[in-house]
Amino acid sequence: MILVSANPALLPEERAAFENYVAPRGVFWIEPGSEKETMNSLVEQAHLAKETSLHAKRTELKALEQEKEDVFKEKEYLLYFSGMDPQAAMEIFEHLQEAGFEHLLCSLQTEDNTGWSLEQLRAELSREADYMNKRSELASLLEQADMERMVSDKDYRSCMMLGAALLKEDELSEKMLDKALEVIRSFFE
Repeated sequence: MILVSANPALLPEERAAFENYVAPRGVFWIEPGSEKETMNSLVEQAHLAKETSLHAKRTELKALEQEKEDVFKEKEYLLYFSGMDPQAAMEIFEHLQEAGFEHLLCSLQTEDNTGWSLEQLRAELSREADYMNKRSELASLLEQADMERMVSDKDYRSCMMLGAALLKEDELSEKMLDKALEVIRSFFE
């Protein structure tokens, strides 16, 4: 089961279009105003809703126009994979990325996060995504390093080498990452 929270909330036809991307997985839509509920409570609601809707007839909704589909891809989605194999969750995440969804916050259900509120989970996933984006930016800047300048400019070379060394660290503090980006960006201005 995949619990999904979209920000801003989706229209019914947008939900149906999104569900096409994760079919045949069961999707439970977390309604706006659920930010203070724990993930455990939301998972229980999802399982209850699944049981009560087994015989519900699904209505067909017409396909979205391309412009509308692009708009719903630009929204932020929080996907919470409950009782799902990590490999299957990764495949869904990658499929959504390939389909053009840019703002995905994803988490497997764990003992630690099941007691968190949706608000806490969103904050933690946003922080992690921001951190990973900064690491990616640092890697991208280092890939753009000017080899001629590496030979001729000692400060530039030292900075690039320090940036490369920092990227090898598994637990690089965000403060250190921010400082490294600040310094390395200054060479590209």
